[in-house]
Amino acid sequence: MKLPRISVITISLNAALSIRRTIESVISQPYPNLEYIIIDGGSTDKTMGIVHSYGNSIANAVSEKDGGISDGFNKGIRRATGDIVGILNADDYYLPGALASVAEAYDGRSVLHGDLMVPRSDSRGTRIKRSSPEAYSDLKRGKMGRIFHPTVFVPRNIYARFSFDPMYHCAMDYDLLARIAKAGLPFRYVPTVIAFMDSRGVSERKYGLAIRETMQSYHREFADPMYINTAAAYFKLVKHWIRLLLEQLHCTRFVELYRGVLKGRYD
Repeated sequence: MKLPRISVITISLNAALSIRRTIESVISQPYPNLEYIIIDGGSTDKTMGIVHSYGNSIANAVSEKDGGISDGFNKGIRRATGDIVGILNADDYYLPGALASVAEAYDGRSVLHGDLMVPRSDSRGTRIKRSSPEAYSDLKRGKMGRIFHPTVFVPRNIYARFSFDPMYHCAMDYDLLARIAKAGLPFRYVPTVIAFMDSRGVSERKYGLAIRETMQSYHREFADPMYINTAAAYFKLVKHWIRLLLEQLHCTRFVELYRGVLKGRYD
C-alpha cells in the first residue's frame, strides 16, 4: 500500500530557543513520505539560521511579515502538497512514531486527532490530555477542550474548502474545526499521544480572548444563543484565573488534585 504523503507546517516568530526541538521531532520521524514546511513571520533573532542549518530536510521555508497566526497557517497550507496536513507550532513537538500512527489511521476523508502531552502545573514532568472518538461532537456544543490542535491532521482536499479565518487571534483552530464539523465531515480519533504542547502558547497567555472568540465563532456558526453554554464558558474562565492564582502562590498541588481527583483524570 502506498503511504500517504504527510505535510507538516510549522509557523514561527523569534523562536530560536525552541524551534530546533520542534524541527528535530519532525525530521526524526521514521516516516519516508514527509514534506516539512516552515512559515516564519519575519524573525529578527536566529530562528531562520537554525532553520537553514537543516538543509534539504525542510522542503520549503519562508520568512516574511504576515497577517498573524491564521495568515501563517493559510500560507503554509497553500504550499503543502501532501495528502494530509498537520500543523505544529514552534514551541511544540511530535512524539516518536506520531506520523506512522497518523498514516495508519488515514482514510482520505476524515479529520484525525489524538492525545496530547502537556507540562504539569508544578513544572515537574508531564501529563496526558485524552481525546476520544466522540470528542468532535463537543465542537457543536461550543467546546474545544478534547480536540487538541497540535494533534490534528486534515486531508488537503478539506483544506481546499476551508481556511483559517484571520479575524480570530486565538480561537482560529476551534472556528475552523467547528465549520468542518458543521459541514458533516467525519472526524476520527487516533488512540495515541501524538504531540507535546507547551503551556506558554498564545491561547494560554490570552485565555480570556480565546474563550470570547470561541463563543463568538460558536454563535456565528450554529446560530444558537445557548445561554447555559455561555455561562459554562465564563465559569471555565474563572476556573482558569483561580488556577493561575494558585500557581503564582505555589499551590500547584491543589491544581493537580483538582485535575486528578476531582475530575477523575489520573496520569
